[in-house]
Amino acid sequence: MLGTAITPDGSSATAYITERKTKQFYAVKTGEKIGDAVVKEIQPKQVTLDKDGKMLSLSMVSIPFLSRTGSRSSPSYRVPQPQPQVVSKSSNSERTQSRTTKDQERHAWRDMQKERIAELKKIAEKLRATSEEERRRMREHLERQKR
Repeated sequence: MLGTAITPDGSSATAYITERKTKQFYAVKTGEKIGDAVVKEIQPKQVTLDKDGKMLSLSMVSIPFLSRTGSRSSPSYRVPQPQPQVVSKSSNSERTQSRTTKDQERHAWRDMQKERIAELKKIAEKLRATSEEERRRMREHLERQKR
């Protein structure tokens, strides 16, 4: 699981998930499907799925970050010392594949955002057209009352 996005009032939540086997990227809301599983609940850093009546829970991997005071959040955490590495063709290919997957996820997310923007533009246009029609009707009504 890549992450979750939940509005401050909790009215809307989206989970961003990459399926390991197929490298398929999903941006889903409660009730939507991921493969043959249905998203039942989205919470911060956790998603609950229903797969054939079995509840599955996906959680984000906890990564230590700096706390507000600037110290490490876990006293046992140590920054690993860099180790010399021999780069083989296979590790280069793995890195390229990893970048490709990340690029696919980024493009899928951008495409999803473009679709949502297009939907919002359509809604705005309908509202504009409706308000213009309402103004025209109101003018006609006022003209009839003046007569």
